[in-house]
Amino acid sequence: MNKKIIVDGVGNAGATTACAFKELTWPGGEHPLLELRDFGVWKRKHAQAGLVDWSWVGVSKAQAVDGYLRAAGWPANRLMAWRGDVRDRPRGDYQYSLTLAMTDSHACKNDSVLKARQAGSPSLAVGLGAGEAVIECFHAAGAGYCCIHGAEPSWCQRMPCLPNPGVSTTQLAWRASPDVVRTAGRLVARIIGEYFATGVFPGGSGLHVHDDIVERFSFELDANCIGPHDPPFAADEPRMIRMPARPGQWSLDELLSRVGAGACYADREVAWTWRCRRCGTSAQRVHTVHPAATCALCGATMRAGLERASGLTAAELAEFHRGPLTLADIGLAGETLIRCATEIGAVVWIQLEVDP
Repeated sequence: MNKKIIVDGVGNAGATTACAFKELTWPGGEHPLLELRDFGVWKRKHAQAGLVDWSWVGVSKAQAVDGYLRAAGWPANRLMAWRGDVRDRPRGDYQYSLTLAMTDSHACKNDSVLKARQAGSPSLAVGLGAGEAVIECFHAAGAGYCCIHGAEPSWCQRMPCLPNPGVSTTQLAWRASPDVVRTAGRLVARIIGEYFATGVFPGGSGLHVHDDIVERFSFELDANCIGPHDPPFAADEPRMIRMPARPGQWSLDELLSRVGAGACYADREVAWTWRCRRCGTSAQRVHTVHPAATCALCGATMRAGLERASGLTAAELAEFHRGPLTLADIGLAGETLIRCATEIGAVVWIQLEVDP
């Protein structure tokens, strides 16, 4: 049984769900380790909408909910709060965990669900819309978030969470229908409570909450889905490549030589597309350059775009970085499960056995 709950995103859906946890009774009275991560802080609009207390304004979303749960009796040694981008969470964190993908962005939710699946763990995603909430449960070996939000036209059109650029879920969902958000939080908490009590997770199914109605639905792996659906990481796989090393000790070239010529690190988003504020020049930089970057043409400060490049070869990464790269250099400082792909598309798992 998984003893850890990861909450990626502690905004409207994440905070409401986490606060509903206090009503649960955990098997044996032992609280699971709860890890909260979100980059944002609570703002005046959240307090004005009645979502949070005014004392939370200006406080990290994750830390505020952490403090609320501690005050409600959650053991301090079973709580962790991080302020950071959920996309930077190492895949190894998702092992032996139940993941709640609660961010506004479909791309971020997909990233969380994908990493959980690849690490062999179940996950649950929540999307909020005007007057509706959608809860989706994913088995490690079943359909991914990309299956129902990628190739399926009806889901692409609905886009429950951020259908209009610049419209927050506080404006869209909470102010329009706070009861729907609260109901979704309680339902997620109930699913988690039953999972911890019975070990049964309802993967391949979901709930659609709208008005005073809760409707169940099911889904399966979409044969047309272009997302990666390779088998999840398995610690007992005899073909697993294990290396006793830290990410800062191994160069990318050394890593790739272990999995075969022509292989490339396949799925970690490691390079940003930057655009100059002054002259509009675009350039790609390895993300370790962030946040300092200047335009090579005019010297002005560049800003990070929303695009990231992945699936780059070692040579391409080295060219961006102007020199050899260690695994830590490309953002894998905390990663212990590394997914590589050969040039024919075969997936190779590498496990770094890092000394404590």
